[in-house]
Amino acid sequence: MGVVVRTTGATMAEGATTANESIGLAWKEKKHKEKKHKEKKHKDKKEKKKGKKKEAKKDKHKKRKDPIQLSKFMASDDDSDSGVERSVISGKRIKRKVDKTAQDHANDANRAQLLAFLNETR
Repeated sequence: MGVVVRTTGATMAEGATTANESIGLAWKEKKHKEKKHKEKKHKDKKEKKKGKKKEAKKDKHKKRKDPIQLSKFMASDDDSDSGVERSVISGKRIKRKVDKTAQDHANDANRAQLLAFLNETR
């Protein structure tokens, strides 16, 4: 009861495979390994994402426990900051445009002249 496989007019004995069959098996094994690897990678990503969500949830709860002391953020150490207007909502400084004096204009011109000189000597 021997099995005979016919390929392009030639016959082969039982147990022997053709080159096409061996390539087909190698290809199937390769695809199977790739699929396994892909599933494992997907599983690892899923677990990592789950862990990050748990950590974020823990951090969120930690932040809610202590009340915020605004005096720490709003306190000024130097006197130059005392007359500055601040936003009611964010507490940030409100910048206002200040008119320049004659001295300020002279300083700006001097600075521009110095800059030009330094750029020339390069």
